[in-house]
Amino acid sequence: MRALRAELAALRRGQGHLLQRVASVERPVPAPVLAEGAAPGLTGTAPPAPTLASSEAAREERRQELEAELQAVAHTEPRDRDWAGQTETLVTRAFSGPDFAGSRLTRVDCRTRLCVLEVEHDAAEARAELLPSLLTVNGLQGQAVMRPADGDGRWASRIYLSRAGEALPMTLRP
Repeated sequence: MRALRAELAALRRGQGHLLQRVASVERPVPAPVLAEGAAPGLTGTAPPAPTLASSEAAREERRQELEAELQAVAHTEPRDRDWAGQTETLVTRAFSGPDFAGSRLTRVDCRTRLCVLEVEHDAAEARAELLPSLLTVNGLQGQAVMRPADGDGRWASRIYLSRAGEALPMTLRP
């Protein structure tokens, strides 16, 4: 029971950390304050506010950087045969259960500290329910979800999960 409580606490910490990161990325940019007597269009000492397009471009660039870091680890990290094999089996079995209805695991590859899952979904709802369902799989935490472009009409997700007690291997920025 103590181990389950510790695992639950670790999952909650990981989820809280991710929620903070998402909130910091999505935080609205404050409007610039005009200096007294300044002409419209000129701001006081505040730099010009980034446009929505530039914010979106920066967010997409950061997403690509994070995914590149995670992919590099996934391709270079040695495989812990015991943990990786057991975890891949756990994940594969979980996807056959009712919590994952509407989602199909197309690939799972675990290494020493990291697992990469590729999943196809029947609809947006199944994709939205994926992360809460993954939190029920023992031994995993710290997820990062990349959603490849759905240009071909399919719903897909690439999920990076860390081994319990490990952080995802990516560079965090303020």
